Amino acid sequence: MNIKYNKLHLKKILLFISIFQFSIILIYYFEKYFWIFELISNFKIYFFYFSILVLLILIFFKNKILIFINFFIFLNYFISISPYFKSYKIQKHKNTLKIFHTNVEKKNKNYNLLLNEIEKLKPEIIILQEIDETWILNISNILKNYPKHKYLTREDAFGIGIFSKIELDNSEIFYSEENFPILKANFIFQNKKINLISFHPTAPKNFKKFQDRIKLLDEVSKISSSLETKIIIGDLNLTPFSYMFEDFLINSNLNYQKEFGLIKTYPSNFSFLAIPIDHCLTSFNLEITNLEKGNSIGSDHFPIICEISLK
Repeated sequence: MNIKYNKLHLKKILLFISIFQFSIILIYYFEKYFWIFELISNFKIYFFYFSILVLLILIFFKNKILIFINFFIFLNYFISISPYFKSYKIQKHKNTLKIFHTNVEKKNKNYNLLLNEIEKLKPEIIILQEIDETWILNISNILKNYPKHKYLTREDAFGIGIFSKIELDNSEIFYSEENFPILKANFIFQNKKINLISFHPTAPKNFKKFQDRIKLLDEVSKISSSLETKIIIGDLNLTPFSYMFEDFLINSNLNYQKEFGLIKTYPSNFSFLAIPIDHCLTSFNLEITNLEKGNSIGSDHFPIICEISLK
């Protein structure tokens, strides 16, 4: 009796999990209409892993109907995830521009960890987000090596700055219609004018912040679309699995090189559940020759290091 009951109970559990899995798949088709659905879509990579686990369990218990349903679910995930499997072999280029970006997390006090990373990597350009006056004061020694700069310190999470060894032209920080700072700078690299934009949309923790993020992405897209050679880098609070990410690439005329895999940057303290929300995007006449995750600086974000060359 107990054996029959346990088998029936197990079948119900497996059926419930299958229904849950199928429901998540349906959510992706409606993420444009409900902000919570779009939020869920950013964790697609982990639902993909879960689908593999469920499929293996079903194969073990030989439930043919549920195996068929969950194989369809797995296949759906695989088709959308597989382009992000790392496939790029790093090639050495003579002339590359190295950019270091990180969200320092304002409350983080591990200044030396950031200083050590910068000293080790020696990038030409540094982009920092969530900086305040205390951060600038505590990293001032290393910033002496980056005399060309433009930054805005704030007591909330939207301080931002660029620090460069290269001469910057027309660097400015201005505010979006929703009062979020946008950093824009120009510089010459290999006799080519390059436009760099960095911004930090708010995390979509509710419908209002979800709307704010859409408006800021749209505003930056309008700026970017008119620029020929460009780099957009920052904590975008957005993964490649969101429909907004694809829309942003199209509207901004930007390239996202999937072959480097998913650079999972947040949250750093739960890296086994991290998602890729810090990005380096370029125009199609630039090539990212290397893109990797940096070492922890004590922030809730890992840094990213991007090496770029002209095509």
